[in-house]
Amino acid sequence: MTLYTNVKYMEWKSAEEMHEDARTWYSELEFMHTESHFLDELLGTYFIKLSTDQNYIQTRKLVESLSTCKERISRLTKEIRNHQNELVVLLDGIDQPYEEREVKTAHKKMQQGVEQLSLDFRELKKDLFYTVHDIMRETNRKHLVGGKYRK
Repeated sequence: MTLYTNVKYMEWKSAEEMHEDARTWYSELEFMHTESHFLDELLGTYFIKLSTDQNYIQTRKLVESLSTCKERISRLTKEIRNHQNELVVLLDGIDQPYEEREVKTAHKKMQQGVEQLSLDFRELKKDLFYTVHDIMRETNRKHLVGGKYRK
């Protein structure tokens, strides 16, 4: 895969700094992966209420978005692992301007990918929590009203 962009913005970053960036991204993606499992559990807990006619379309979109995010997390995690191995090109002491430019360009692309995924995932979590919160509030309201009439 050949990428051509202006990488002057990266000139100031050392290989060690890029490696640290990659480690940070990897850690963030691992945490997103863990969060995605929590969100799966949350959806499972409220599945019956989320499957009602009034919530079905919104729930379906949330489930599809979560699935897409999980795939993106997995794909980007693999890309970052590979990128960490490619950073050796910058450390080997051999002058390889083309390969170095490619690694720096890939680094910038991954940075943008992680940032966009983080924003998308944050938005998904917000939507999911609001949806579940509304269902919990409605459930509590029904219990309060139901409890009033039982006495």
